[in-house]
Amino acid sequence: HQIMERAKISPHYYDVEAITRDQLEKVFKNLLNEFRARGLAFVIADQEPHKLFDDVATSPSLKILFRLDGSSSKLFNAL
Repeated sequence: HQIMERAKISPHYYDVEAITRDQLEKVFKNLLNEFRARGLAFVIADQEPHKLFDDVATSPSLKILFRLDGSSSKLFNAL
């Protein structure tokens, strides 16, 4: 989740980490969409899926989840 962690909203417009995470989120969103359109897949494994950005959690058509804590189970209950 260090690479695919949701961007945190920062009060500082010059917060390099927040800007980088926001840009990474956009890149991975495009990759997920383009790869899925071509029948390719990503395998993303994380011990804290609630920290992943939304497109990682909502885009895949197949999800395999094991023993989630409270915050992660709330995220995936609606899927």
